Amino acid sequence: METKSIKEMLVAEWVEETEKLKCIGMSTEKEKYKLQAERVAHLEKQLVDLEKTELDVEERAAGRDIEEQSKIRQAESEEKTQKTRNKIEVAKITVPVVAAFTMGLISMVWEKTDTLTSTAGKNCLRELIRFKP
Repeated sequence: METKSIKEMLVAEWVEETEKLKCIGMSTEKEKYKLQAERVAHLEKQLVDLEKTELDVEERAAGRDIEEQSKIRQAESEEKTQKTRNKIEVAKITVPVVAAFTMGLISMVWEKTDTLTSTAGKNCLRELIRFKP
């Protein structure tokens, strides 16, 4: 048993009723012709309404797809931005710590090689380097 859609059944009925309308003579059976013409017009109206409904459903589905894609793109963009912000925050913390640690190591190495890095030694070095007019 073959299942037909409503649209296919309406089209088949419209074709059948149109054929019946052609067979009825307009001049001989005016009342019967008028009723048959109204039936064909009613079927045509139903077909048009069905097509409008199908188009509306397709438009809404397309609109939802576009909206979903937009939300997905926005979420991806926000995620990327958040990752960048997190990296910057980590760098704000780690760079000063690494710099302080490195300077501490350099100071210890200089002190081992008899380079003065104490406060008194630094003051002496500054006085030597100071430009005097």
